[in-house]
Amino acid sequence: MPPYRLEPLSLNDKGETMSYSKTIFLHNLLLFIGLFILLASQHVAATPKKFEILHLFDRISAPPGIDDPKSLIQGKDGNLYGGAFGSRSGDEKAVFFKINLTQPTQLIYSNFLTVARNFGNIYSIRSFIEARNGTFYGVGLGGGGFAGPEYLFKITPSSPPVYNELMDLPTVKSDATLFSEFVEGKGGKFYATSREGGKSYEPFVTGGKIYEINPNNSNVNKRLITLHNFDFVNGFYPIGGLIKGKDGKLYGTACGTATFTNNQINYDYSTGVIYSFDLNKKKSAYKVLHRFKTKDGGCPQGLTQGIDGKLYGATLYGGIANQGVIFSLAINKAIPVYQVFHNFKNSVPVNPQGKVFQSWNGNLYGVTSSGGKLGLGTLFQLDISAKKPIYTVIHAFDGKRTGSHPELIMGKDGNLYGVAQNGPLDGGLVFRVKLPAKSK
Repeated sequence: MPPYRLEPLSLNDKGETMSYSKTIFLHNLLLFIGLFILLASQHVAATPKKFEILHLFDRISAPPGIDDPKSLIQGKDGNLYGGAFGSRSGDEKAVFFKINLTQPTQLIYSNFLTVARNFGNIYSIRSFIEARNGTFYGVGLGGGGFAGPEYLFKITPSSPPVYNELMDLPTVKSDATLFSEFVEGKGGKFYATSREGGKSYEPFVTGGKIYEINPNNSNVNKRLITLHNFDFVNGFYPIGGLIKGKDGKLYGTACGTATFTNNQINYDYSTGVIYSFDLNKKKSAYKVLHRFKTKDGGCPQGLTQGIDGKLYGATLYGGIANQGVIFSLAINKAIPVYQVFHNFKNSVPVNPQGKVFQSWNGNLYGVTSSGGKLGLGTLFQLDISAKKPIYTVIHAFDGKRTGSHPELIMGKDGNLYGVAQNGPLDGGLVFRVKLPAKSK
């Protein structure tokens, strides 16, 4: 069965959907006028033309009753891998799935149990990475409620995949510390952040940590080492994990900051910081590069390093309408230069969520958690090569037909892939948007 192909939805200034043919007509008309009057500065953004559903998950009728797909990655073999929740009645085991892009509707999955544990099954895969050796390492959530403890695991890609649990991860008052996806370093080590854990000024309110993870260390107690405790003033509640910069440093974002007044701590989740962490330094490795001030954004969602070396990202809040912004930070300057490219200010609150990604031609892509005609999320493109960046909604999610509340990645093949919740079979879906290929 071929992938489902759906025409993209475009929004006019009133937030209403426009027909695809009308959008193309207006696009071509503007292009013709620009060429006719020979205004070389006039720029028209190229918009991807197809939104494809690669796989639909069935929450109830099809075993194992999969829903809530998350943590999608594209493997070294070109296939997609992800985690999901096995929601069939009486069966709440996590699911590790693989989608072969040559036959995307044929799903290969593996249910697994935790090893020698009394608390029950791991029912959700938080995040994972494919290491250079082809092994998958990640964090699973298990036991009790949805805020239960987390566990470091590895999956060896055999047939069927072999799952091994490596260690219990630290908790805060028996709750998960919310580990991010991993970044691979040298010598089989990985780096990650946790949103909770570390310094605490009040019960259940902790700043988060940066960790070094060595899953192959024979000493279980040395598989997880704390590199940094967030201290609230210089950032807390890190979101979006870490990236490894071209200079070898780690970069990340923290959602909020705090101030102290009369021995009281005042939390502000609508500010946040961009920071670097130098693995070559034993002291002062952590450095704040930019502090958000609400007007220029608040609660940054993670980073991508662009082809020009700048850091790009989006904020959940802040900006002109407190609906978030898209920004860059030039880190090759003595004092990093911060720039806002786009302010979200839709009549339906938008709020971008997750990282933005850059294609070979410089365009930025990302998703919003809300927005669109039904307020269920959008997939957008921002062309930053024009004098005034051109913002385009590629697709507006509608809940039943194309899912809702999307998550996005940039594939190794240069295309966009993602997951969305709900959908025609109520179990979520995996989608693809093909981007223009680079000319050879």
